[in-house]
Amino acid sequence: MSEKAVLIQTGFWQSFRRFTGRKLQSIAMRKCSRLAMLCVGTCLASAWATSATAQQFTIENANTELVDQVYNLNASLKYDFNKETLTALENGVSLILVLDIEVIKPRRYMWDEEIATLEQRFELQYLALTDQYQLANKNSGARNVYHALDDALATLEEINGLPLIDAHLLNQGERYKVQVRSRLDIDSLPVPLRLTAYFSSDWWLTSGWYSWDL
Repeated sequence: MSEKAVLIQTGFWQSFRRFTGRKLQSIAMRKCSRLAMLCVGTCLASAWATSATAQQFTIENANTELVDQVYNLNASLKYDFNKETLTALENGVSLILVLDIEVIKPRRYMWDEEIATLEQRFELQYLALTDQYQLANKNSGARNVYHALDDALATLEEINGLPLIDAHLLNQGERYKVQVRSRLDIDSLPVPLRLTAYFSSDWWLTSGWYSWDL
């Protein structure tokens, strides 16, 4: 083989190795990027799981009773606010607390059928001028003022005789379930605080669903 041919072949393989090296480096970088994204996703999922399990609200018990052909809801709840939410409350931020109630018909091979839904909304405010707490029922418009936060929460924590659904709307002999959940409505917070709350487990306050047979 001539010296010129050797030089050409050598130059070709050097160029090929440089190209291959860049190609492998690019592939490695893409793999590292994907791995980094996977790690970030795992961290976010872990943070979300922590948020979901760090419950500050509790449904201690709940039941329904039939009165004059109307099912009424009775429930006992517990609200434990953390430092962040209490600080916001004492600095003039209203907290909207939501009680989600659903009547469903379980189905074996499909999604449960939603029969009725009810959302009770309560607004808790601190009145700095009088050093009192105001609790407003956003559904009925009723408002009450309390000298202490514990007194306001004591009212909020007891649900008695709340009309839920007319018995005539249900098919006799079929199985129905009721599920109840209490939560803090993050979407009702002021915008600057809302952005922080979306990414902080301190604000994802919920009891999770509590269910039983109707």
